[in-house]
This record gives sequence, structure tokens and C-alpha cells, in this order.
Amino acid sequence: MGGAIEALKRRYPKTADALIHAWHGSEAAFTSFSADKIGTGEGAQAYGYGHYLAQSRRVAESYQGSTY
Repeated sequence: MGGAIEALKRRYPKTADALIHAWHGSEAAFTSFSADKIGTGEGAQAYGYGHYLAQSRRVAESYQGSTY
């Protein structure tokens, strides 16, 4: 993920400080988010439509393999 962050900083140098570091709790490996995938996973978005992210890597990892 670090490479993606660096690419964003190069492309948008004036907004680099506004970048948010967020983690996903999925076990899937991917390089970008897609709204096309919403509703296709385990639990079918039981808490509402959208992407679920955490500010902490540790919290995101706690969701991997869980039944939430």
C-alpha cells in the first residue's frame, strides 16, 4: 500500500497532508476499491451499503476471518 500512498503524494503534493491512512478487514488482496463489489461478500453488508474501513491496522486485522 505504501507505493499507492507515495504515488498520490507525487500527483497531489498540495493535499498530501490530507491523505487518510485506512485499513480494510477483508482477507482479499486488491489494489483499489470498487462499488461494483459492494454486497457481494460474507454478511452482505449487514450494517449498510458501503466500504468498511478502520483507522487502525490492528482493528482491521481483527475482522479478518471473523463472522461479523
